[in-house]
Amino acid sequence: MYILKFILLWLLPPGCIVLLLTALTAYLFNRRARGRQALALITLVLYLLSLMPVAQLLTSGLERQYTQPVHINADAIAVLGGGAVSGVPDVNGEGAITAVGMNRLITGARLQRMLNVPIIVSGGKVFADSAVEAEVSKRVLISLGLDEKMIYTDAEALNTKQNAQNIIAACRNEGWQRVAVVTSALHLPRAMQNFEAAAAATGVEPVPYPCDYLVSGEVYISAFSFAPQAYALDLTAMALKEYLALLYGKFL
Repeated sequence: MYILKFILLWLLPPGCIVLLLTALTAYLFNRRARGRQALALITLVLYLLSLMPVAQLLTSGLERQYTQPVHINADAIAVLGGGAVSGVPDVNGEGAITAVGMNRLITGARLQRMLNVPIIVSGGKVFADSAVEAEVSKRVLISLGLDEKMIYTDAEALNTKQNAQNIIAACRNEGWQRVAVVTSALHLPRAMQNFEAAAAATGVEPVPYPCDYLVSGEVYISAFSFAPQAYALDLTAMALKEYLALLYGKFL
C-alpha cells in the first residue's frame, strides 16, 4: 500500500511535473543549450517547495508563534472568516462554510459555551460565488444551540484588516475590553498584527486564540518526505503568503 502511495505521488502533480522538468533539464544539459541552468534552478525550487518537511518548517514557524491558552478571560469572542460557498445545501439552509472557516467557527462556538459571552462572526461576500459568511455562520451557530441574542455579525469585512477594524469598533461600541481572536494558527500572526494596530489607543485588548492547526509540532522523515506532494505545495504557498503579508504590514 505504501509503495503504491509513493509511486502515485510521482505520477500526480506536482511529482510528474518535477519529473518532466528534470528530464527536460537533462536533455538541455546534454545539448549544452542556453537556459539549462535556469531550468535546473526552477526544477529544484519547485521540488523543494513541494516537500512536506519544507512545508512543515515554514508552517510551524507561524503556527507556533502563539499558544492556545489553558484559561482565557474575555468579554467577547471574535471568529474570523475563512470562506463560504454560495448556492449549495447546508442542512437547514443554503450556503456552506469552508473547512477552514468551520474549524474556526466550531472553536468559537465551544469557547462561547465555556465563557457565556457574546460571539462575533466576521466575514462578507468576498467573491461573486461566495456566500456572505457572517450570515451563514450565524445560521450554523443557531443550529448548534447558541442563543441568537449572543451572536453578532460583521458582514462587511472582506479581508483581515477589515475584520480587525470592524470587530474592534464593535467592541468599543459595546464596551467590551477583552476580545478573544479565534482564527487558524497559520493566520494568527497576521491577524494579531492587524488587531493590535486597530486596537491601539482604544482600550480594547485582543487576546490570541489559535486553532485549525495544519502540521504536527515535529518533523518526521520518511521516504514520503522526499516525494513532491500537492498538499505540501499548498501549505508552502499559504505559509509564504502569510510571511509576505506580515512583511507588508510591518514595513508598508
